[in-house]
Amino acid sequence: MNPRKKRTARSALFAILFSVILAAWVSRLFAYVPQGRVYENQDNAFNIYMFTDFREALGTGHWFPQWSTYIHNGLGDAIFGFYEPGFFYLASLLPHRIEPLHAMGIAVFMALVVGSFSMWHLIGSRFGPESGVVAMTLFTLSTYAGTEIYVRGDYEELTAMMLLPLLLDTLLVWRDTHRLGWLVAASITGGALVVTHPIALVVYMCLMLHIAVEDLVLQRRLSSAIQNGLPLFLGGMLAAFYWLPVILEWKLVRAQTVFSGFNLYSKHFVGIKTLLGRFSDSPNVVPVALGPVLIAAAVLAALGVVIRRQHWTGDQLTVVRLLLCVSALSGYLMVRFSTWIWIIFPMLQRFFPWRFLALLTMGLAGIGATWFTGRYRKPIAGILVAAAFLAYPYHLPTNFLAVPLKQPSDLITLDYAQDENNLSVPKGAHLSPPAPFPKIHTSTDACTITNYRIGQSLLSATVATTQGCVIDLPHYYFPGWSGSLNGLEVPLENDDGWIAVQFPAGGRGDLTLKYGGSPARRMGLWISAVTGLLLAFCAGIDLLRR
Repeated sequence: MNPRKKRTARSALFAILFSVILAAWVSRLFAYVPQGRVYENQDNAFNIYMFTDFREALGTGHWFPQWSTYIHNGLGDAIFGFYEPGFFYLASLLPHRIEPLHAMGIAVFMALVVGSFSMWHLIGSRFGPESGVVAMTLFTLSTYAGTEIYVRGDYEELTAMMLLPLLLDTLLVWRDTHRLGWLVAASITGGALVVTHPIALVVYMCLMLHIAVEDLVLQRRLSSAIQNGLPLFLGGMLAAFYWLPVILEWKLVRAQTVFSGFNLYSKHFVGIKTLLGRFSDSPNVVPVALGPVLIAAAVLAALGVVIRRQHWTGDQLTVVRLLLCVSALSGYLMVRFSTWIWIIFPMLQRFFPWRFLALLTMGLAGIGATWFTGRYRKPIAGILVAAAFLAYPYHLPTNFLAVPLKQPSDLITLDYAQDENNLSVPKGAHLSPPAPFPKIHTSTDACTITNYRIGQSLLSATVATTQGCVIDLPHYYFPGWSGSLNGLEVPLENDDGWIAVQFPAGGRGDLTLKYGGSPARRMGLWISAVTGLLLAFCAGIDLLRR
């Protein structure tokens, strides 16, 4: 191995080890949470409940969960159809004997390692390993990355945030090499981002804007724009099993609640002074200050643009322009002046504007590590890394809440609901309070039903009828349910939001209702499967060419 390759290998090994250290430091609180408890955050035990439900669904053969039978005290909800499952798939890779919160903590650690190392490679491979170390430190120890864990408990958004540098890096390598292996890598990363968090919508907007400027405006090459945007298209198609049902079934749920009340986007814009201010002075529901170290690094980088722009290579300029595009668009969307964009693109209104801190933080962390070179680069990198550790605002929690959950079926008796808006509850459904539980309604006294039970994507009961009747079960109706009586199909209908089962005269025996996924979900799965086969074919060709 020649000396240059040895130095590169040593730098990469150091970056991996340092990524583990950074990830362990940020996620260390999970190791301190006692068994059967959760630290106080905005989501409290909701993620534990939802992950427990999701993990059992996978364990019972429902590989692409869409409906929860346990939520809302057993009334049901299409929560897995409208809540991105990417993080839960990652956490479900761990043995199921691990307690849910600790399994999610390990998954958070894994995401932080991937994000940290990807940030190092994105910047370090183009500006030098010292710049890469600073970028990974600024990114992983950023205020907003800590806020996702310590304040919000939003591990899904944190995971999406950590996927951002990996997506940018694989896209840029595909752009430079046009090797099919990198096309596959970028497509899979893009698809993973889509199924992890809706912020992928804005990421795709930023990247398409960058491609349009770079290829259509500067180079005037339509073929290059199509080729460089191909991973984004394939990544979107790979994730069709998630987003296609969301689009086609959006009108079947109470989606309008996203655009009103506390969730109204216009109530959550961020002031520039707040972004540049102190951590504790935020008027928003979460801290939104960028932090002094990240701001200082970004300012020094801006000065560096003036001083050494003419010394940058083409690859370096491409990265800087991409990071500037991401930072500028995400930062602009956070302030009130961007209201016109939110009106033009109503799907953006699903977000709180301050959530684009995930993008802004990643962009500024990368830009903030591009300005120093020369013989002082190592001392400068050391100072910035030390400052980031010293300025990290979060400490181990001291308040814990008990989680009275022993098995998944216990979720029926717990306060398991997404939020007060109930986005994924079917439209027209009656939102019954936890008690009294809605009763089973029969159209005639000649029809009786006993032993009503709720399982994972399963409802069952014992039925006896002497004449034809209709039974309304205390469970919400949604496309994808099928029913059988003693193995023979029985028709299901939507009766004012409830599942209505029609029985013939003399019907007697075991009633079973199963949820197998909606037609839109099955259509999306076919698109995802075909795209996956295409990417596997591309990966095979790339291996044969080596």
